[in-house]
Amino acid sequence: MRNTKRDFKKDFNNKQRERRPETFDMIFRKFKKKAERDGTVKEVRDRRYFIKPSEEKNIINNQLKRRKKLNKLKAKSSYRRR
Repeated sequence: MRNTKRDFKKDFNNKQRERRPETFDMIFRKFKKKAERDGTVKEVRDRRYFIKPSEEKNIINNQLKRRKKLNKLKAKSSYRRR
């Protein structure tokens, strides 16, 4: 009986590839990426201190004001940030 390409593919897919053992650094890096994607890190930072809802609104409004002001300055041709 002759081995065909199909038989070869079946054998190749059934074999498990050997993986390099993961070091602590690799595992920790994966964990950090996953936690950042899930938003866990941001949530922990946000919950570190209690901020009153009125303070949160003030912070957001101040950020918007600052962004608008910077956009106006950038629109002018003489604006240079040093």
